[in-house]
Amino acid sequence: MGAGSYYLFWLVAPLVLSAATKHPVFFAIAVLGFLGRSWLPDPLLFLKYSGRIASLKHDIAANPHNAAARRELALIYLEKLRPKLAVPLLAAALERDAESADLHYHLGRALFACGCW
Repeated sequence: MGAGSYYLFWLVAPLVLSAATKHPVFFAIAVLGFLGRSWLPDPLLFLKYSGRIASLKHDIAANPHNAAARRELALIYLEKLRPKLAVPLLAAALERDAESADLHYHLGRALFACGCW
C-alpha cells in the first residue's frame, strides 16, 4: 500500500462517514451491494456490452447460421457470468463448425460453469 492510498483513505473515509450519518439508507444500500457483489451482475459489464449484445442478437436473427456472432455473444455471456445463456449459442455454433477446437473449449467452460456437465 503506497503513500497515495494512505492519503486517499484519509480523504475518502471522512466523506463516507459524513454521508452515512446524514443518509443512512444510502449507506445501507451501498453495504448490501458490497456484500452481495458476487450475486449481483456487474454494472460496468452491462454498460460495456449492452449495445454489442443487441447488435449480435440482431445479426443472429437475420442469419441463424452465423457461427461467429453466436460465438461472440456466448463469450460475452461467459464474461458476464451467465453460462446458461452461452451453452445453447455455443452448441448451435458447433453444429455449423463441428471441428472448431475453440468452440469446444468455450462450450466446456460454459457447461462446467453452470454445472450442466
